[in-house]
Amino acid sequence: MHNARSTSVPASRAQSPRSSVSGGHGRAGYCTYFVEVLAFCVLLYLYKVKKLKHVVVVMLLVALLASLTVISVKAVSGMITESIKGNLQLLYPIFYVMLVVMVVSCAFQIKFLNQAMKMFDATQVVPINFVFFTASAIVA
Repeated sequence: MHNARSTSVPASRAQSPRSSVSGGHGRAGYCTYFVEVLAFCVLLYLYKVKKLKHVVVVMLLVALLASLTVISVKAVSGMITESIKGNLQLLYPIFYVMLVVMVVSCAFQIKFLNQAMKMFDATQVVPINFVFFTASAIVA
């Protein structure tokens, strides 16, 4: 007997984490990623080539990397969860791409944060990092 109040999604309509990472985003999602990558490249150019050493520039680099870290951690954890449930996701290349993105973005986020702590006072870096990280995690 079927319960009319059931809220479960039929298996045919369920979307795996792999499909949501590789093809489930709309045009707006990819535009957001493109804008983030473009902003990161511009800020990195200003920071490295033009030697613009301002706390906001460095912290924006950290925040953009944090956004990538949040996205990749969500994707990797979702794919591991699905694999544990029996829907093996570890066979797909997107899992390993997101795993590499997760590790690299996290490592460079720490690198830029350490640089900011060396260049600026902690009373500047910590509050700005808190605000930028929170905003980037919400946007991600």
